[in-house]
Amino acid sequence: MSRPREEVFDFIADPEPLVRWTGTNEVRLLDEGPLRAGTRFATVGTYGRGPEDHVYELAAYDPPTSVSMSGRWGSGRWSASVEATIRCEREDHATTVTYDVTLAPRPAWLRLLDAVLGWFFTRIIRRQLVKELGIVKRLLEEPVTPSHR
Repeated sequence: MSRPREEVFDFIADPEPLVRWTGTNEVRLLDEGPLRAGTRFATVGTYGRGPEDHVYELAAYDPPTSVSMSGRWGSGRWSASVEATIRCEREDHATTVTYDVTLAPRPAWLRLLDAVLGWFFTRIIRRQLVKELGIVKRLLEEPVTPSHR
């Protein structure tokens, strides 16, 4: 991205703008104060059958280089724990972003399907992450035009 690393990190690491670049409809910070390791936030998104609530915790917060979070997708009998790390690396006058996600389906027997369906889900998730980071790039790089009233 053609933006300074600090600017990219501040945008990506902040849970509140998630509604602008992911399938999230709502974000609520559950802890007061500045973002830090341990900060929790809740999201509501519409995936598949309807709205789902997810709670995440920032596992690591190291501005302006990386942020890691953990949480759970789904509820009841079918869910997955999720761990994600986003890294921002400076390259000349641009920033390279890497986004690593690990899912662990529950119940545990669903993990057996990973050998069969893992490549399929990996492709779907990778495609979604590329799309989301493309939106971040567009949002951060598009010129701001003043509104005329």
